Amino acid sequence: MIVSPSRAALSTADTGFFLADRPTLVDLFVFEDPGGIDRAAVEQWVSERLDRSPLLTHRVVPVPGFLDHPRWVPARVDVTRHVSVEEYSGEGWAALGETLTRMTADGLRRDVPPWRLSVFTGVTGVAGLPERAVVVALQIHHCAIDGLGVGHLLRALFGTVPAPRWRLGSRVPWWIAAPARFPLLVTRLAAAAVRLGVETRRRPSAPKPASPHTRLNGRADGGRAHRFLPFTVPELKITAKALGPYTINDLWIAMVAGALRAYLLEKEELPASSLAAHVPLSLRGDGPPVGNLVANMVVDLRTDLDDPRARLAAIADTVRRERVLLGRVGRRQMAVLDAVPAPALRRLVRRADARRAAASADAPRHTNTVVSNVPRGAADLEFLGLPVRTTMSLLEVFDGRGLSHVAASIGDEMTLTVTCDTGMMPDVDHYVDLLAKEYAVLRALT
Repeated sequence: MIVSPSRAALSTADTGFFLADRPTLVDLFVFEDPGGIDRAAVEQWVSERLDRSPLLTHRVVPVPGFLDHPRWVPARVDVTRHVSVEEYSGEGWAALGETLTRMTADGLRRDVPPWRLSVFTGVTGVAGLPERAVVVALQIHHCAIDGLGVGHLLRALFGTVPAPRWRLGSRVPWWIAAPARFPLLVTRLAAAAVRLGVETRRRPSAPKPASPHTRLNGRADGGRAHRFLPFTVPELKITAKALGPYTINDLWIAMVAGALRAYLLEKEELPASSLAAHVPLSLRGDGPPVGNLVANMVVDLRTDLDDPRARLAAIADTVRRERVLLGRVGRRQMAVLDAVPAPALRRLVRRADARRAAASADAPRHTNTVVSNVPRGAADLEFLGLPVRTTMSLLEVFDGRGLSHVAASIGDEMTLTVTCDTGMMPDVDHYVDLLAKEYAVLRALT
């Protein structure tokens, strides 16, 4: 069964990521390594699954003069340009993080579909993983899909049950579609802006204050480091429930808040006012798993509070209020954004880039870090007949945000990944220790 096709062109949010060029989403699955996995076997496995998602067989092409948003077009896929297999030579979490840093350094090519599958065999010495593991990393450009959408793609690629089929693209050329779309976009933009304005006046919300500058919010011109902290979902649920009416997401954010407070206190750099975090909230419905449908909650981390229990309660209250607010206006904000014509968007992006480049390193920021949570569903996925053991995700860091956190789960296994700019945080291993200690503090309160 084929569901309704997606649009042929990128949305405004997607185009913003396309213009940024480098941002990629990286998700990893871990399997037990039986030995003998070679490139030919992996290439055949991928080739047999190319029809499971149009994202694997289409590439993104800008239209001349950027008169319309970039479009999805079919592409001939040479799996040898998308697949790599490498025998792992390091040992431990730190070495795995360094391997992933090298893997993501070059971004993704634009002349082929925007994805790459990297397989690392013989991974040893990593606590929480099989004694000898295979790590499979899927990179995909953020212009194609968001974090929750990647979950659908992963289940289509690694699943044993066929996923719903859907299509990309259109047979209508851009030079016919774009002129026809332009007056519709202008009309949609005006209508969406009016609806959003009415909703905002009916239920106004206070503007978000700028967050204080910290050492983690400067120029991202250092190296990159990834570190990993494994947990189990049942224990996290028990802990959150024992502490009060809280979710695992509340617990993650509180852990990050406590660790950041401790880290900056040690440096004698804790601001008097509270830090804040971006926490993505999916607006994805039942449509095809493509594009970016995410709003960002701005969560006060209450790093001004010393009591971890009070901090958790305050964070959970902020999250609830942000969910209500974005549930009310988030889709209308997306509708306004999605009606911006491509030429206007490119000008806006260029101006924003110029302002960021000219801004001082200590310019005010709306948030200091990001905390994301991406569930991947049941542990019923496989690779070359091997059952999945756990999963991880990576987030980018950039100017103004040199530290990110993302928790990924599959079945009962969950891993928190910390990514940082090493110029801003040279002692990431110590910060990961502080995260573990903060979790122990919260557990001790139950």
